[in-house]
Amino acid sequence: MAENMVIAAESLGLGSCFLGGAPFAADAIRRAHGLPPRVFPLVQLTIGYPAEASPVRPRYPLSFSLFEGQYPPLDDGSVDEAMRTMDEGYCAQEYYRSRDAMIPLEAGREETFTYDDYGWTEHMGRKWGQWLRDPEELLAALRACGFDLCRPAESGE
Repeated sequence: MAENMVIAAESLGLGSCFLGGAPFAADAIRRAHGLPPRVFPLVQLTIGYPAEASPVRPRYPLSFSLFEGQYPPLDDGSVDEAMRTMDEGYCAQEYYRSRDAMIPLEAGREETFTYDDYGWTEHMGRKWGQWLRDPEELLAALRACGFDLCRPAESGE
């Protein structure tokens, strides 16, 4: 549905931006908007008139994301190539530099990246590694919305 909204908005000259933090704020979103049980916010979407004409952001190679007939096995080489493509694309566009968007490391960790080599995989790694400390946080958010995806392990399992 969100992608259909993006296509419709673009046909009207509007821009859009997916906000990926919704799962981290699911409970607040659920309460603020009165979401019924078994509705879990995965994305938020902003739509408006763009202040600038930004280049298209880098994408995975088609060979990594478009398949016909069946999902192929993905080996380390194809995953590495896809991640390298994303990193090189974001660095070439100076995407994170232009937005001053390097996620700071938590206290006690030494920064080893500059905007010259801070790419998509590092950014995503920091988001998931620092913002979601424990998968139980996300499972708890899902449970609060009516999705009990994991039953507790019984003793001896």
